[in-house]
Amino acid sequence: MIEYAVVGSGIGGSSIAAYLDAKGHETVLFEKEPYLGGCSSTFQHKGYSYNTGATTLAGYEEGHIVKSMFDDIGFTPELLETDPAIVIIQNGKVTPRFSNLDAFLEILEQNYPHPKNREFWTLVHT
Repeated sequence: MIEYAVVGSGIGGSSIAAYLDAKGHETVLFEKEPYLGGCSSTFQHKGYSYNTGATTLAGYEEGHIVKSMFDDIGFTPELLETDPAIVIIQNGKVTPRFSNLDAFLEILEQNYPHPKNREFWTLVHT
């Protein structure tokens, strides 16, 4: 007998459905599209693949929320780590988002100096 019905296979729906199933609950996941992922998916156009929405995985370090949830459900993703993860180009300024906090802050201070940059990004990084 189905205990839980989850509507929508975006990040939230897929996560809770996988979690409930891993904990032994009879769960069904409903999705209106022919693919999973909601806004975080991929589409094909003229032979090329394009990511849409939130398609990067953050928080997979030990003790972070995504890693904890994957560990709970027994899932180990195949990860391709990129560094920088993203590059922001704005008003002619190129700001790579390096995984190394000091390297990122160095370029951030050059492009967008602010006395609270280190304080803010240290909080985000932990």
